[in-house]
Amino acid sequence: MSFFSIGTLELPPPHESWLLYERQPPGDGPPELRPAYRGLQCRKCRRVDELQALQSGIHPEFRPPLSGVEAQTTDDGFLVVTRRVVEALLAIPSLDVRRFPVPASPDHFVLVPKRQFHPPLDARLYTPIEPPDPGDAFQVRGRRCARCQRHRTTTFWLERFEIPADVVLAGAMVEIGFPGVSVCWIASQAVADALRGFSGFDIKPADARLRLRRRP
Repeated sequence: MSFFSIGTLELPPPHESWLLYERQPPGDGPPELRPAYRGLQCRKCRRVDELQALQSGIHPEFRPPLSGVEAQTTDDGFLVVTRRVVEALLAIPSLDVRRFPVPASPDHFVLVPKRQFHPPLDARLYTPIEPPDPGDAFQVRGRRCARCQRHRTTTFWLERFEIPADVVLAGAMVEIGFPGVSVCWIASQAVADALRGFSGFDIKPADARLRLRRRP
């Protein structure tokens, strides 16, 4: 059975896109969490619960950065797709995915995997630069926050992950520090075939070398 990683092509400069964050001051200031989501921020590690933030509503000022591209990823790691992509996905049997409409652009949705993979509860604690042991797909590289219990930092090697045979569309949730979580989307052959005709996607076999780590 074949599986694939589903990503998107990088945005060409000078385009950038923040969903939960905004630059303050606008233009050249550092990214800061939008005021509407600050009540969801952990008071200890300062990270925000992304799913709760989306469920509370996407900020009305957020817009996808590029027109004419049907899949793109924001700078804070959210997959934004067009209505046509959503319709193609929902036509696939047994596929289920969370989708949140973008108020400023009714043709766009933010997708979040319903089926998620996280490091096992008994995962060993690695140093920040220690190479992974054979068979370890997730590497926990920082202790959990004492308040919200999220891992500080994790890395993930898809080619070492044993993908369950019944996966249609799922995500490995990788903690990268700031801005939060990066999703490694994992898809079946049917999903990969359905998405190949849409612009913006970057689709690779799941056994291709792929490592998600903290951004520089």
